[in-house]
Amino acid sequence: MLQEVKKRIKLYVGKAIAVLNQSSKGALAGSMAAALICIFYLGSVVHTGLPFLVDLLIILLVSLLIVGFIYACSFYLYRGILKINKFTVTAVIGTCIITAILPDERFNRPFIFLELISGILIGIGFNKKSNWRTKLIFIFLAVLINILVFASLFSKGTDRSVPVSEAYWKQKMWNPVMISDPSQKGIYPVKRLFYGSGTDKWRKEYGKGISLKTDAVDASPYMEPWSHVKTYLRRSYWGFDIKALPLNARVWYPEGTGSFPLVLFVHGNHLMTDYSDPGYEYLGELLASKGFIVASIDENFLNQSWFDDYWFNEMNVRAWLILKHLEYWRKWNGTAGTPFSGKVDLNNICLIGHSRGADAVAMAAVMNTFDHYPYDGNIPFHFNFSIKSIVQIAPPDKQLSNIEIPLRMTNMNYLLLQGSHDQDIYYNAGVRMYNRIKFEPGKNALKTSLYIYRANHGQFNTVWGATDNAFPDQFFMNSGALLKGEDQRKIAKIYISAFLEATLKGRKEYIPLLKDYRNGFNLLPKDYYISQYEDGSFNYIADFEEDRDVSTATLKGCSIEAAGLDQWKEIRLRLRNNEEAGQGNSGVLVGWDNDTSSVKPAPYYAINIPDTALQKVHPDTAGHLFFFIANNSDHANRVNFSIQLKTRSGSVIKPLSDFFIMAPLLKTELAKWNYLPDLRKNMPVERVLQYIQIPFSAFKAADPAFQSSQIEQIKFIFDKEPTGAILIDRIGIN
Repeated sequence: MLQEVKKRIKLYVGKAIAVLNQSSKGALAGSMAAALICIFYLGSVVHTGLPFLVDLLIILLVSLLIVGFIYACSFYLYRGILKINKFTVTAVIGTCIITAILPDERFNRPFIFLELISGILIGIGFNKKSNWRTKLIFIFLAVLINILVFASLFSKGTDRSVPVSEAYWKQKMWNPVMISDPSQKGIYPVKRLFYGSGTDKWRKEYGKGISLKTDAVDASPYMEPWSHVKTYLRRSYWGFDIKALPLNARVWYPEGTGSFPLVLFVHGNHLMTDYSDPGYEYLGELLASKGFIVASIDENFLNQSWFDDYWFNEMNVRAWLILKHLEYWRKWNGTAGTPFSGKVDLNNICLIGHSRGADAVAMAAVMNTFDHYPYDGNIPFHFNFSIKSIVQIAPPDKQLSNIEIPLRMTNMNYLLLQGSHDQDIYYNAGVRMYNRIKFEPGKNALKTSLYIYRANHGQFNTVWGATDNAFPDQFFMNSGALLKGEDQRKIAKIYISAFLEATLKGRKEYIPLLKDYRNGFNLLPKDYYISQYEDGSFNYIADFEEDRDVSTATLKGCSIEAAGLDQWKEIRLRLRNNEEAGQGNSGVLVGWDNDTSSVKPAPYYAINIPDTALQKVHPDTAGHLFFFIANNSDHANRVNFSIQLKTRSGSVIKPLSDFFIMAPLLKTELAKWNYLPDLRKNMPVERVLQYIQIPFSAFKAADPAFQSSQIEQIKFIFDKEPTGAILIDRIGIN
């Protein structure tokens, strides 16, 4: 039977070759003619300025030369191939075919071709005709190639980050506040348990190890159907599909009496078989010891696998599942005999999400307020939980375009953590969520963000670690500059703990840290940081959202003037991935280039404030001037200028450096080699706004006659640096 098949194949191949041989001249003529026409057509757009017929003749001659040269080379290449050993030819052709078929060409093509060259060198080395010196040289070259290839792929890369300067790290603050370390363990002994389906195939903790049983939920209305093959493969692994998703979680809780705020953690996308939910144990243990009930939700079954990724089509399910978990917490709190009967403070709930989980918690907080599912009004919602705070760690903010679920929140406490060396969400997408959260005047809510220079995406989760990209991209990423994992997680512990203490327990002593990271320099790992902060006490004079007129301000009656600037325009603030949505807000770009030898007045940018407008923002001697700035230069590392407050009785001028020394340009090199443009992640510097708060008491100390209630003008005078460009946003008084 096998012999018969072999004969038939040989026969058909022979016939095919015979046909090709008969048509060889026609094939050559046809392909050359087609190539000539294509090249001639491409050249037809060339106009040298010579007469038309001359242009035509030039194009024709060049086309003939190109086609003739390529086909002549092909002919001699074929003749050369005939003289090469058939095994070598087979190896080269096979390599070309396999590298064309395999995905991840940036890894597979150079790797396989280098190993082909290595194999050729070894073959020469072991050839019987080679003398011993030749053998040694070629074998040495083959070994060297492999050492270099594998050393490059498995190395961490190089640390090309900007070293932290002593001037930055030891800068003086106007009113420093000492705070106790929020990352220190609390007073409560910590207990743990697991709840879930009790039928998990792979993990004992969600099988026989559960303490509380939950019922599976049908999530099919919240996601478009997936292909039958992919659905089958997922069902084969997990034992369930989208119509019967489990509600699994691991819980850390304080041992003791009382009612404790509830915190839910939601992981993001990762390989589904490398379970992500245990990765926040370091935070679960800490927060439980401080009197919080903490649950890390299992949504691994929605993560990517070797055969597919939902690519954000599952986000509604991720969010809805969070709310279904909260329903059980409400039930357990009101049911006698459960471990959490009467122990859950359902008036103080925080949702914390990482990566896609960060998007999910924001969506859940918005969905929580709806009476119906926005994509199908026939599905009623009855959630209405008291979600007071959300924390987003490196969110992709991919739901921005879904106008049916506008991720806008009012009076929601918010914390954003983002790393500059994040090789997954490499742009500061979470700033859009930060900008979309608004406060009603006087409301007791806050939002804050911390941009961490040498933090990556994965080290916030102990399972994910230092590798932000899957195979094979992980081999090309430069992780040499990263913070140590324990240092990055310490930052998370400090900020998340302080944020929860302040927003769920009312411990206002931690707000100075959330306002200004420098209050935590004695606690934080040595690195560069950029932070933002706002709350309901902020009164805005100019936020640059009202129009595109550079002479108008947000506060009615105020006007803007400038002089001596190279650049002065209001723009949409961009992110370093250059996508259109940018940072989701506008600001003013001002740039200057001073002639140091000139006696002309220094360039300035000023806001004039009439008395009627000033009274609307209630200036107080105990208050502050605030604004947000970012370095927009590609070369000037320092940002310093003078701030002048003019009143009816005079003016006081103070340099920015008296109050704040900003981080320099925080350049990143996310890939080991720059020939990989899609891994270099576009622009190396993210333009992140820094919140600056200057107390009026500093101006009063400089001039006792200064009265904040008489301010007529706020002026930024660019007299400290010869050149520069900065972005300014949200100028006001608090």
